[in-house]
Parts: sequence; structure tokens; C-alpha cells
Amino acid sequence: MTSVTLNGLALTDALIPEFYRIVDGGLDLSGNAAAWAVVGDNGFPSFTSVNDQIVFPLPNEITSSLTVDLSEGYTLSTWGVGNADSVAFTVGIARKVLSGTTYSCHFTAAELALNPIGTGFTASIAGLTYRTEVIGGKRIQFIKERSWEEPVEFVP
Repeated sequence: MTSVTLNGLALTDALIPEFYRIVDGGLDLSGNAAAWAVVGDNGFPSFTSVNDQIVFPLPNEITSSLTVDLSEGYTLSTWGVGNADSVAFTVGIARKVLSGTTYSCHFTAAELALNPIGTGFTASIAGLTYRTEVIGGKRIQFIKERSWEEPVEFVP
């Protein structure tokens, strides 16, 4: 794709192929309307979607300790996530996506093993809502995500 905009704000390539994000902020999340404009290339269609009314999810604060003992595993929890189809739990570089009614997620020591000891990483709980549409023969997924993120310390 050559460009993607959401409510007039340009999105940039994310680290994950085919994902885009807003780098500089400025997106008003007070309403649920989203106006997408995509300029396609290499067989990907150009399109606009003006009235995307899927709801932004509402994650609550993280209730787990912000110290992660890498040798014992870790459970990342919240009071709940409203309006979510799925919930993504991330601890450093470990990530799991579970159903939208899930409020906690356990990571084993093996799953956390690639995280370094120390600070500089985060734990986050992100609610995701989405809808799928076929446009120009391509299956397009529109995702709205909102997360609660806290800094964590990894200890041995």
C-alpha cells in the first residue's frame, strides 16, 4: 500500500507487516467513527470506509505487581476490559491474545525467558474490537485497539 489515513491522520508502517499505526498521536478517541482512506498498489485495492462504527474497547488498570520474577512466571491481570472481541496480554516481548471476556493471563517462566533482567520494558493489556470486510477480493480487517500499559522490572 502506498498510504493509509484514519480520520485524516497519516498512519505509518508498524513493525508487523501489513499493520499501520499513528506515530504522533492526535487521534480523537472520544467517538467511535473512523474514516479510512487507503491508496493501494501491487494488486491491493484502494478504498474508503467512511462510517466505521465499531466501538473502541475500554481496558482497566493493571492490577498485577509490576515486578516480574522471570524464574517463577507471571500472571498479568486487570479488573476487566469492556467492549472487547479479544484481549492481548503483553509482558516485555511475550504476548498472548485471548477472548474478550478474559481478565488475566499467566505466562510461564519459559514464555518469559527471552526478556532481559532489569527495566525498560512494559506490561500491557489491550482490548481489541474488529470487523472484517472483503474489498476488491481482499479480506480486510478493521481493528480498534486501546491499551493500558505500565513499566515493569524483570528480576531473576
